[in-house]
Amino acid sequence: MAPAAFDANTQLNYARHIKYWRRNLKTLLPHFYTSNDSNRMLLALFTVSALDILGDLDAALSAEERQGHIDWVYSCQLPEGGFRPWPGSNYGPLRSEENKNWDPAHIPGTFFALLTLVVLGDDLEKVKRKEILTWLVKMQRPEGSFGETLGDGDFVHGGNDSRFGYMATAIRWILRGDLEGPCEGVPDIDVDKFVNCVRQAECYDGGISEAPFHEAHAGFTCCAIAALHFVGRLPLPPSQKPDSLIRGVTDVPKTLHWLVSRQTLTLDEDDGLDTLNDETDTSETCHDAHTFVKLSSRPSAQAKSNLKGRPHIHFELEWVGVNGRCNKVADTCYAYWTSTPLQLLGRLDIIDRQPIRKWLLDKTQHLVGGFGKVTGDPPDMYHSFLGLMVLAMFGETGLQDVDSALSIPHPVVRSTLHSTHLSTMRNSAPPSKKRKIAVTAPEKIEFDFSAREEYLTGFHKRKLARIKHAQEENAKREKEEKLRFRRELREQRKVDLEKHVEEVNRLVKQANGDLDDIIAGETSGDDDDEEEFKGFQEPEPINQEDEYVDEDKYTTVTIESVGISKAGFSRPGEEDEEAVAKRKAEEERKKAEEEEAASKKKVWTKAWPKNSERPKKKKKKFRYETKTERKAERMKQGLKKRKQKEARTAK
Repeated sequence: MAPAAFDANTQLNYARHIKYWRRNLKTLLPHFYTSNDSNRMLLALFTVSALDILGDLDAALSAEERQGHIDWVYSCQLPEGGFRPWPGSNYGPLRSEENKNWDPAHIPGTFFALLTLVVLGDDLEKVKRKEILTWLVKMQRPEGSFGETLGDGDFVHGGNDSRFGYMATAIRWILRGDLEGPCEGVPDIDVDKFVNCVRQAECYDGGISEAPFHEAHAGFTCCAIAALHFVGRLPLPPSQKPDSLIRGVTDVPKTLHWLVSRQTLTLDEDDGLDTLNDETDTSETCHDAHTFVKLSSRPSAQAKSNLKGRPHIHFELEWVGVNGRCNKVADTCYAYWTSTPLQLLGRLDIIDRQPIRKWLLDKTQHLVGGFGKVTGDPPDMYHSFLGLMVLAMFGETGLQDVDSALSIPHPVVRSTLHSTHLSTMRNSAPPSKKRKIAVTAPEKIEFDFSAREEYLTGFHKRKLARIKHAQEENAKREKEEKLRFRRELREQRKVDLEKHVEEVNRLVKQANGDLDDIIAGETSGDDDDEEEFKGFQEPEPINQEDEYVDEDKYTTVTIESVGISKAGFSRPGEEDEEAVAKRKAEEERKKAEEEEAASKKKVWTKAWPKNSERPKKKKKKFRYETKTERKAERMKQGLKKRKQKEARTAK
């Protein structure tokens, strides 16, 4: 049962959330997490911490499984200190001085590994404390910021925002506590320089950004305030006397105002809160009611006097989301990034937790368990874990207490950590015994493999089904559109053809205007036994005399050649000796010329084709007769046949 301050009708579905996180623990993750394989240590922390918040970690893990997970985390520890975020970069026995820069210690990986060990109940005895603390000092840059990894020549790689400072100070606090300065030969980070870095990133509106003069962001604000909390440099309460230490968050009221202002009514991308055009406005409200929606300070005396005599309107917001920057949509994770700094500053009570809780449970809680990023999104491990953290901070019944600064359950872990801090071992006291964990008999877990397959592939299958359905609908529409276009094209062509036929007929009639009369006369002659068609009438010649040639009046004459010699006329076929000699000489000359020409004749090759020099004959173009020409030709042939018939009849 939910607390009295909360709506009892809105409940956290514990069974679904436990089932969701047990799936993540016992089975393979969906293929969408493939790109996060290098963040496997973070996914492990999310899984065990979420089950611990739900109170199901002891039932989900046997003692052997718990120890196996602890051993896996230690397998990612490097000999020189620090942890890698996943085992994929482990060279094993092939690791050397030459290739160790490709398998470096990692600030986020070390932070997540230590927290995972703490949640699993390990005493951190196997952690290389001195090596990690020495390496941590090298990870700080001269201006005070921290990076991600260490390269050649102790060059610090990675970003320089408050996220890495938060994880570095958390590692320092876990391994050495609140003690500042060198201890047992182990150097310490420069806390003052780090605090100056945080102060330089403060914005005019009270938030904190990743770098000076950038936009304030709830995530960077949370990391910066939590880091100041770990190094003990948060502002002192007014009841305490100021000290000489450099402290961060120079204007606490402005920072609180900025954090509270992250509450928003824009719960998804389609929401557009425009209260000035609300249909509920009347002449009595005059938009005064909208001032109650804004989260501002108390009204002034002048404002109170202006409100006298007007009806009081009380607004109870059903859902309120939280964003990370101004004018952004609500996001599940920012409920945590905003609530944590408020709790560390001791003012978690100034936000409206009831509508935020209702928004998380009604809008972003998913049916299969877990939380999505925004309304309607499928669950993911990041938002599902931070959603549980926020509800645990709000005091949700059934959830374990949490340490919001470390993002892990059970604040009593702090005392456990302090018992193993480096500062408590100054007197070389024997190491403390391992903390015994009261483990109850784990509940037997039976998985339905068909349900697992549906869970792992369901989202992707439904997405593919939607894509396929959309493609089929698109193809169907394209086919219908193509058929409609073809139908219209056929109709248009039919209309164009009819118009073309009409136009051609009109032109033919115009060009042969009297042809129809001739055809009509012939037809009427056949029907009424009138005068037959006599052919086309030739036009009268102009200035031309007729010439008639009678071939019977002429005689055919054949001209033959006659050879004349000195002896007189000779008969044809008779030649004298001189003529014969000339003829033979001429024949010999022609023969010699032919032989000479034959010797110079070109031989056929690919370069000199046989008929290459012959001019190509042009093909005659064939012209089809028109319909009118064919009709006229048929009429001429008919006339000719009738005349021949008449001639035969007359004989």
